[in-house]
Amino acid sequence: MLMLPALGFIADLSGLIGGAAMSWIDLGVPPAVFKSRLLLDTDVWHFGVGMIKAPFFALIIGCYEGLRVGGDAESLGQRTSTSVVLSIFMVIVINALFFIFFATVGI
Repeated sequence: MLMLPALGFIADLSGLIGGAAMSWIDLGVPPAVFKSRLLLDTDVWHFGVGMIKAPFFALIIGCYEGLRVGGDAESLGQRTSTSVVLSIFMVIVINALFFIFFATVGI
């Protein structure tokens, strides 16, 4: 639950740096213009919403099937496969619920 928000932060930072680099290389948009447009068109809630959702996703991904693993390797393999499928589905469902909540609140 601690690492997924940290990974989300690193991914956000990497995406911004990569987006700035590619817009400069491919489109000729200088970094100063990229930064000014970024600050003009986004606000802190874009980052905040991701950081709010990350611990919930971590809880969904890691806990349920991981606690049901038995004492053998076969059980681990079965639970891992089940965990991947259920986690993807549950993250989509929880993300939709967060969307409804944040849209209702006006964020």
